[in-house]
Amino acid sequence: LNGAAVFRLNRERTRLSAYTYAHRFRTIIDRLLPKKFGGLSIPITTTENLAVRTVMENARQQSMLLADFSKNVLPDQIVHNIQRVMGAKIFVSYPIHDTENNAVGVMMFAVGATTVIPQLEQLFVFFTEHIAAIFTHAVDVERIIAEYRSEKKRGIVRKAKEVPRIKFTLRITKRQQRYILRYI
Repeated sequence: LNGAAVFRLNRERTRLSAYTYAHRFRTIIDRLLPKKFGGLSIPITTTENLAVRTVMENARQQSMLLADFSKNVLPDQIVHNIQRVMGAKIFVSYPIHDTENNAVGVMMFAVGATTVIPQLEQLFVFFTEHIAAIFTHAVDVERIIAEYRSEKKRGIVRKAKEVPRIKFTLRITKRQQRYILRYI
């Protein structure tokens, strides 16, 4: 496993937005991007983009080119430089489902090998299912945040500590890391 990224549909289901990503060379990659990763988005009608297609077809997508997942979002030259820095040879994406099995986002993995073996595939599906559970809670928290903002508009002021925030951390145990490395 070389890296991972999460993308999310907006409430209106009209745009897919970059949410967060993890990679050991994140600082270098951030410098290559023309703007912050979280500020990148694409209309859901742009089906030549594999991230969008993951949501629209509600199915796994795969490519050896990161550019296939960033079509109409970033210039190809920037994406090729990012892929070179990452050292990834294949990219795989899975739909993130809500409780009603609708695709509400995308979990994408970058792999340093040229194929995804079944054991790694199982691990990716496992991670994606767990991110889906987190997304469900995040939507609830966002609803609460919207209520706080509504209160603020009505003149009700709360202390900063009382305003909820969302942060994701995917922690892989040493045992899981050894398992992943054994099959790459």
